[in-house]
Amino acid sequence: MSQPGSLRSLNILILLFPAMVGVVALCGLFACTTTSSLVRVKDESIGSPQYTKIVVSTPTEDLQVRDYIESLFAARLRGVYVSSYRAMDVLPPLREYTPEEIADRLNSVGAQVLLVVAVTDFWQTHFTTPSTTFEKTQSKSNTYVTQWGGLLSAKTIGSSTSVSQTIPGITLTQSNVKLDARIFQIDIQGPPKMIWRSNSTTSGDFFVGDSKVMRDAAQKIARELATDSVLKNLGQYKGVVALGGSLNDVMLGRLDTRDALWDTMSIFYERGTFGVYASESVWHRDGVHASDTSSCSVCNLNAQNPPIIVDEEGRIIGRLTLNPQFEIGIRTESVKHWLEERICKRK
Repeated sequence: MSQPGSLRSLNILILLFPAMVGVVALCGLFACTTTSSLVRVKDESIGSPQYTKIVVSTPTEDLQVRDYIESLFAARLRGVYVSSYRAMDVLPPLREYTPEEIADRLNSVGAQVLLVVAVTDFWQTHFTTPSTTFEKTQSKSNTYVTQWGGLLSAKTIGSSTSVSQTIPGITLTQSNVKLDARIFQIDIQGPPKMIWRSNSTTSGDFFVGDSKVMRDAAQKIARELATDSVLKNLGQYKGVVALGGSLNDVMLGRLDTRDALWDTMSIFYERGTFGVYASESVWHRDGVHASDTSSCSVCNLNAQNPPIIVDEEGRIIGRLTLNPQFEIGIRTESVKHWLEERICKRK
C-alpha cells in the first residue's frame, strides 16, 4: 500500500533533519545576517556641508544593471531623508551631453553632489550538505486457507525485499558584493571635486538573496554619508514622514508617532518642532504647504506636487493631500479628517 502524500512528506522531512541541523549549525557559525565591512575617506577641508540634494549615477552600459542600482541607492538615500535622483532620469542615456548641458540639467533639479557607484566585484560561495542514504524494507505476505478432512488450516507465505534510497544534499549559496562609491561636489563653474569615497564588501548568509545583499550595502553607504555629515543627517526623524517643497526635501514631521499630540517630531503636534513655529509648516494656512493655490499644498484640491509620505526604507507610500487624485497611504481616514478639520478648514 502506498503512503499518503502528507506522510511521505513527513518521512522525507525527518530524513532531511540531520542535514537541516547542519545548516542551522552553519548559520550559527557564519552569522545568519547580512554583514558589511566599509572603509571610507573624507576630505576634511569641506567641513560638514550636509547636502540635501544628490544625483546617483552608475558607470555601466548595461541599462538593466544601471536602472537597478540607481533606483536602489536613490531609495536608500531617501531613507535618510534627502532628495535623490537617478542620473538616468536627469541625463537619459540616449546621447552624449556637452558639459554645459550636464551643468544645466543638474542645476534644474538643484543637485549639489553626485554619487557614483560602481560594482567592482560580485561572487557567490556554494556549500552542499552531504546526501543521505537509507535502507527501506518492504514486506509482503499471503495467507492460504485449506480444508482437509473437515478441518480448516491456514498457511502464511511471506517475503521481504530491501530497497536503498538516497536523498540528495542541499546546495546553499552565499552572495557577496564589493562596491566603490564616490561623492563629487558639483561646481557649475568648474570640474566636479571628489570629497568622499568608500570601498565596501557585503556578504549575506545562506538564506539571503542577491537583492537583500545589495539593499543592505546601499543602506550602509547612505547611513555613513549621513554620519560623516556629507549629507544632512536627519536620522532622529526615523519613521514614516512627510516631505514637502517643490523638490520634496522639506521635513514636515512624522506621521507614525504613537503619541501624536505630544511627540515634538510629530506633524500632528501644533506646538512641536514642525508645528506653528516652523516657517514651512502645514499649520500655516496661507503658507506654501497649506494654501488654496500652491501646487505643494495639502489643502489645494488640484495640487500636482503635494508632500510625499516616505517610510523608513525610503519608499514613497503616498501623498499628504486632500486631492482625490492621490492616495494618502497611511491611516487614510484619520489623516484626511485631520487635514479637513484642523489644517484646511477656514475659520
